[in-house]
Parts: sequence; C-alpha cells; structure tokens
Amino acid sequence: MKASPSVCDLVVTILDFSLQEGEVCENDYLQIAEERLCGNIDNGMTRTYPFGNSDEILLSFDTDGSVGDKGFHISGIQRDCNATDDSVSNGTDQERKAQAAWDCDRTITGAEDSIRSPGFPESYPPDVDCRWMIFRADPRYCELEITIHSLHIQVGESCQFDYLEVDGHRFCGSTTAGNKRIFSFKSEQIVIHFHSDSTIHDRGFEVTLKQRECPTTTTLPASSSCDQVFDSKEFILVSPNHPQDYDNGVNCRYVIRRSSEDVCRLEMDFLRFDVESSSNCEYDYLAINGEKICGLIENSTRTYLFQDYEKQLTFHSDSGTSRPGFMIRVQQVDCSPVTTDPPLPPSKPCDMHFSTAVFEIMSDNHPSNYDPHLRCTYTVTRAHAGVCALELNFLSFDVEASDGCQYDYLKLQEEKLCGIYPANLKRIIPFEGNELILEFHSDGATSRPGFHIRGQQMDCAPLTDQVSPPSIIGSCDVSFTNASGTFQSPGFPESYPGPRTCIYRFTALPDRCRIAFQFLEFGLQAENALCE
Repeated sequence: MKASPSVCDLVVTILDFSLQEGEVCENDYLQIAEERLCGNIDNGMTRTYPFGNSDEILLSFDTDGSVGDKGFHISGIQRDCNATDDSVSNGTDQERKAQAAWDCDRTITGAEDSIRSPGFPESYPPDVDCRWMIFRADPRYCELEITIHSLHIQVGESCQFDYLEVDGHRFCGSTTAGNKRIFSFKSEQIVIHFHSDSTIHDRGFEVTLKQRECPTTTTLPASSSCDQVFDSKEFILVSPNHPQDYDNGVNCRYVIRRSSEDVCRLEMDFLRFDVESSSNCEYDYLAINGEKICGLIENSTRTYLFQDYEKQLTFHSDSGTSRPGFMIRVQQVDCSPVTTDPPLPPSKPCDMHFSTAVFEIMSDNHPSNYDPHLRCTYTVTRAHAGVCALELNFLSFDVEASDGCQYDYLKLQEEKLCGIYPANLKRIIPFEGNELILEFHSDGATSRPGFHIRGQQMDCAPLTDQVSPPSIIGSCDVSFTNASGTFQSPGFPESYPGPRTCIYRFTALPDRCRIAFQFLEFGLQAENALCE
C-alpha cells in the first residue's frame, strides 16, 4: 500500500534471485504489477513500478511445484513523486548526471552488463543519440543476449522517430518485461544505438546484456537411421515409414537449427498426426519443449518460441502398438523489427452485446480465417435476475495454438483459450455480477477459422422441499489400482437409469502424483448452473 499520498513509485532492488526458467515464466515466477520475473537476475538490479491511479501494487509468488530453486530476496522503497533517483541511491545530483552521461556513450568489454536510456525511469530528453560499443569479451562468445526489463519508446510505423537499434534492428513502442532477443557477433563488436527526436518522448528502456558461448552443435550418431538435422526456413517433418505404421522401439532425434538470427518462433502445422494414445503419453510420443504429444490431431497449428541456436524434438515408440505417425509442416518465423506493435483498433468493428437468454457468437469472417490485429469484446448481460450462469457450447473452435496462448486467444474471465477444441464441448461460467465479458485477441501473424459458440443463460436452481429417493449404493462402484483404465456410466451408451449413486475410487501408485482424465464422451443433465 502507498505509504502516503505523495508516493508515486515502488523501487525494487534484487538482492538475490533464482527461480525456475520459463520461456514466458509459465512455471515458477514472482509477479510485480503486470511483470513476471523468473530465471536468474543479477544482484543489485533495480526496477521501478509506478502506482499510477492505484493505491497499491500487488506482488505474488507462484510455483507449480515441479522444480525447486533457491528463491528470491528483494528490497523495496516507496519513492515520492518529486523525488529523483538520487533520493533512492543516496547519490548527489552531480553523481546522477555523471552516471547518466556515462551510461549514454560507453564501451562495454565485460560478458555481462546493463544499459538504460538517459534519466530512466524518468522520461528521456529530446534529441538524444547514445551509442554503446559491445566488444566480444572472449573468443568463446558468439552471441549477445539482450533481455528487455522495460521498454517504452515513442511508437512509429517503422520506428522512424525514437528507437533503440541493435545491429540494424529497431525497437520502439512497448513490450512485455522479460522479452529476449539474440544477436550474433558478425565481427568483434555490436553497436547499440538509442535515438530520440525533438517531439514526443517516453520513459525509455532498461535492458541487460549477456554474451553467450558459441553454440555446440548436436552431433547425431551415424548408426541412427531416423535422426535428422534441419536448418532450412521451411521443411516437412515425417515419422519413419509414414504413412505406414512406424516401427516399434524407435527413438528419433530431430534437430532444428535457426536459419537466421531474425527467427524467434517455430510454427508447426500438424497435417497428419496419429500416434498411440495413452495416459500422459507414456508409450509413444513426440516431445517438444518437454511436452509429450500423442493421440489423433488433425489440421492443427502450434507455435513455439525459438530463441536458442537449435531446438531438439524427440520421437519415441515402445514395443507395443504402432500407428501411422505424423506429417508436420515446420516454418521458422522471423521476429518483427519492431518489438511490439502499437495498440491497434480492430480491423473492423467486432464488439458485440448480448442480453437474450440464447445467442450465438462467431469470430470475424467465420468459417473463413479471422483478420489480424483484432480486439473484440463480447459483453453478456443477465437476461433477468433469476440467471446464475452462462453455458457456452463450442460448436467449433480453431484458434492459433501457442505456449500459454500468447498470440491469439479467446479470454473467459482470466483463462485464455486457443488451439482446436472438439465440437460441442460445453463450459459453464457463473455470473459474479450483472454481466460477463469475453475477449478475443489476434496478433499480426497466423490466422485460423476462429469459433462459433452458442450461449445460453441458465436459471438458478429452484428451492424445493422434495426429498430425494434413496439411491442404490454399491451396484456400480468401481475401484482402480492400475496405472490406467476406463469407466463409464451404468447402461452406457444407453441412457443411465435413475436414481443411482456411483463411486469410483482410485488408489495412488508409488511415484504417481496426479490423475489425467480423457473424456471420450460426456452427456449429463444440465438444466441449471449448479448441476443439482
């Protein structure tokens, strides 16, 4: 909470920080305001978070429990609106000005360092040209990794006004904290140039620099007949024997090397994918970024971050069932020279409002591909006071898939949805107020057919004095002690009889910590929001 009305910023100093790495900090992270922090952060690094119109800044720590690490130790100081950086650092005004001048033009020869715009976190001045000469610290270093902790620079269509330029690539606008870019040392130095014109100026930037060792290429054994290396911009990845069944006991490694330093994403179009399905994909699978993929997938596109020199995929089959395998079109996607697009209005009006009991939502152009840069808001208002929830029936859903749904997504409350969903999948969302808001977002890259959703407002369950008849206990109870199995309702696929209470018990096996359910078919009475 603000210590007083005169406070404007929270200045956080990293004393020690080591959390599990994640491409978008999806596993373990410390969130401060809208920024997620993970991985290793240099001791002494400072970050500034403005209170804005709020009286508080929220810090939250989240861990998925899969991998432990050292954790973090930070300190915080609330800074008054009229305070300057020297009130936090206890330096003099002359020292602050000298530091800003030193930061603006200097030569960096160490393997790790940080740079920031003049005056950061205050607005940078007009007509500035700063250059940092980054020299290769050692012959073993081949790349420069730049991590953006804060970037707010005047937006321009081609960053023609104010910009941060690295090796010919210009950055402007705003970007998410933690965004990384990697540049190769084509000579013994890389020049970073910051320019501002005489008009609009913004908060500027703060980035850390880390030189990376020359990548060691993966050497595949000559005896393996299915291991492959790809370095072209676009190629087709197929499993052994495809379209015939793959062999048993296969272990294939597919190494994908970045075709250029401009590449930052890997787009995989699953033309055909039929790999033996199992719980947690424990038998046959294609592994990407630690995620095991199996089962049947058709005409699905998935996008993965690709910022290292190479990415390795693994295909594994056991000694049991074989299937036709897969054919995947892979494309290496370049990053835009502009770090982020400026906030854009929708390419066409797409906001909608619904207040009837039954309605339908379709994405722009459905069933054709939706347009880029969409920001659509669908507002659903209660049809009457007796409504408690909204049932959404996904008649069709095909939105670009990506890690964490970071590119295109439909947002329901705080959950982002992307990928392909089976037809007629249903979701029930309770009304917490008088309206519910759904948001659809698309970026400027891949487009898909989108979605067609039927919405139905559900009445609250009526209160009755009826006493439920006694249920038949025990006749349909099932206990599971194996690693996998199936169960179904009494009489399936015919209608289940009533009244009936069935109990399914699962006994934990050693070293097993969770259960994964795959719903092959599901249809139960749903006349109200609380499933009475």
